[in-house]
Amino acid sequence: MNILLWSARGSGLQYGGPGMAAWRMYSELGDGMANVDLLHCHPDQEATPPYRHVQSAQMSRHLALNATVAAATVFRQASHYDAVHALTGYLPSLLVAAAARARGVPTLVKIAAHDSDLHRLSAPKHALARKVSGYVAISSEIERELLDKGIDRDRIVKIPNGTDLGTFAPVGEAGRSALRSELGLDTDAFTILFSGAIVRRKRPHLLLEAANQLAERGIRLQVCLAGPPSDPAYFEEVKRQAAASHGNLTVKFTGHVTQVHRYYQAADVFCLPCEREGMPNALVEAMAVGLPCVVTSASGVRDLVPDDDHGLVVAGDGASIAHALGELHASRNYREELGGRARERIQARFDRKMTLKAHLQTFKRLSEGKPIHDLGLF
Repeated sequence: MNILLWSARGSGLQYGGPGMAAWRMYSELGDGMANVDLLHCHPDQEATPPYRHVQSAQMSRHLALNATVAAATVFRQASHYDAVHALTGYLPSLLVAAAARARGVPTLVKIAAHDSDLHRLSAPKHALARKVSGYVAISSEIERELLDKGIDRDRIVKIPNGTDLGTFAPVGEAGRSALRSELGLDTDAFTILFSGAIVRRKRPHLLLEAANQLAERGIRLQVCLAGPPSDPAYFEEVKRQAAASHGNLTVKFTGHVTQVHRYYQAADVFCLPCEREGMPNALVEAMAVGLPCVVTSASGVRDLVPDDDHGLVVAGDGASIAHALGELHASRNYREELGGRARERIQARFDRKMTLKAHLQTFKRLSEGKPIHDLGLF
């Protein structure tokens, strides 16, 4: 099978979001499973495995021009491929899908964020969206959004963001202590991890607010914010908040890290007080490591944490987050039980090898003109 991946922002470890998720998934390909080529508009994209060929559609800084070039490229080369895989549902992906359809090649479009990719579609865009061969919904909320847009259920498949269960795995108490020393973390303080870009919609300021409330109660703790400062103005706000923290609280900013699993393995708990997501990769990774998780309600969260046996879903305010973190701090047994069930859930439904297999099966179904909804993993 030959697949053309369209990712406007590139694909690899350094590109984040859907591009990084696709790179990780396709890295699971074994010999003879499929060939994947990459079409992109990222100025610094590297020619990197698992992609066989990498080509750029970037002609200028103007999105519309680049989208036109990408669609023209797909139209010219479509006969070489069995399917096109397009990341995000914005206009460039819809144009790429239209070009592939004109050449008789199916396109599978991944919707990466709820209430974003397909939000407020104009009539022409809506017409293009309804003609796409198939969609990947990475959360139940995104599936409902697609249905509300008039997309047939048979053309929607629910495939989550998966993870590498070998890399993101528990290391035990001794391993946790050793990693803290290696990473420059306090080996004795209760350690809370946030992983992701430091941006307003992920709301790490709420975690710092909650952590300060715990510190004021006499709990010694550290918060590790593992992720790049993608919003400079907001990052400065969070740094000022951290600098004013109670004496019992230490805040560590890591910036971009390439081996983020080590920070998960070094933590006691994970907290993601996000406002809007597609399906949070960081939550998948934290649960895979066996961390008890405190999260706020956003797209994909309830697919991962269906009840209080698998994690704690709380209101988006500092007091609610502090209460949940306080419960976890009070009982190691509770942390271990919650984390163990979290990992079991990821093992059952969110293994990256399973998501790759589901994608390949979906491409085959689309090429045969058959429904894809029953191939979903959740």
